[in-house]
Amino acid sequence: GNAAVIIVGAIGGTYITKRLLEVSAIGLALFFASAGIALSLIINYYLLRGALRPIDALQRMVERIDRGDTTVRASLDEIDDPQLQGFAQSLNRMLARLAAHTRMIETNRAQLKQLSGRLLGAQEDERKRIARELHDDTSGSLARVLLNVELCEELVPAEAQELHAKICETRSLCEQTLDGLHKIIFDLRPSLLDDLGLAAAIHWYAQNSLTPAGVQGKFLVPSHFERLA
Repeated sequence: GNAAVIIVGAIGGTYITKRLLEVSAIGLALFFASAGIALSLIINYYLLRGALRPIDALQRMVERIDRGDTTVRASLDEIDDPQLQGFAQSLNRMLARLAAHTRMIETNRAQLKQLSGRLLGAQEDERKRIARELHDDTSGSLARVLLNVELCEELVPAEAQELHAKICETRSLCEQTLDGLHKIIFDLRPSLLDDLGLAAAIHWYAQNSLTPAGVQGKFLVPSHFERLA
């Protein structure tokens, strides 16, 4: 088998050599010139492809950054050109500073949210305290004053019309003041918030604010709406 291969190879080599000798010198020169040009183009193609590979990688990196990906980094080991290496290093440093700045912004945002929550909590506690004091102290005192005025109204003789009128006027003033105080208390901290929750409190507030102004409203609450803290 090996002898047959050697014989076939020898015959083929002899035939190719004979054919090349039969070709004219001009044709042989053109053949080698064309082969040299083709080989040069192939070598230049691969060299150019290798040289442009880092640029293509940097271009893809820039495109990812443009889409919002700041975690990408340029691989310096794959870049041989000093200028491109410098550009890649600058790009990596810029991305590192951007990531640090983004983390700082997120931290500041979280701290601001936490401080805002504390401030709102403190405001809510203060409103609740003031509303409770108004309800327990001031409102109770006015209720007792109103009760005394009503008792005085019953004790005043009917013939003392002027005094009776003053007492009626005082009673009406006490009732208006007590109603106004109740409105202030509910505006500060509706007891419905603690008793029935936010949805019921908003419903009540809308009805008591819009209806007197002649505005008709429709209040809808989603079925999945749960009681909030």
